Amino acid sequence: MEGLNQILSIKAAMNGNDLSEKLKIRFPNLIPIARPSRDENKHLIQLGKTYYGRSKLVNQEVYDPSWLIGFIEAEGNFFVKFRESVNYKTGYQLTLKFTISQHIIDKILLKNIVNYLSCGHYREITKNCDGKFEVESFKDIIEKIIPFLDKYPLIGVKSKDYFDFKEVANLMKQGAHLTTSGWKK
Repeated sequence: MEGLNQILSIKAAMNGNDLSEKLKIRFPNLIPIARPSRDENKHLIQLGKTYYGRSKLVNQEVYDPSWLIGFIEAEGNFFVKFRESVNYKTGYQLTLKFTISQHIIDKILLKNIVNYLSCGHYREITKNCDGKFEVESFKDIIEKIIPFLDKYPLIGVKSKDYFDFKEVANLMKQGAHLTTSGWKK
């Protein structure tokens, strides 16, 4: 029973999800393990120290492009967005967006990705405890994101999303999105 309580204590603190209502009723006295706060993490990173284990977060610097590629495989998203607009001959405005999402406790990590890739910005959605690294600048997508992902290719199913994203970016680079025939492509 003691082992089960330890496991549930860890589960209750994971991913910011707490326990299900069913488990809360079954284990009413369970205390989740203590997790570091954003402020505590910020202080640790400023000291330039790396910590492991439950009490402290690991250093959130980005040192290895292969690690970042794995992170993108798991948490990255490619968007092709369009909206009606009378300012365009086709009747639509087309934009691209690349994001990486994490819980806001990883704010420092996402800001370090901004620095590592020299583009994008960090946006926090406090309602969902969600943080996002976002790149919406077409120039940055063409000059930084696509060359990075071409040099360090995705190998999972997300590579298909990237391929489509890159194809649309190349069509936009040629101005095809400004014509009816290009829009159909």
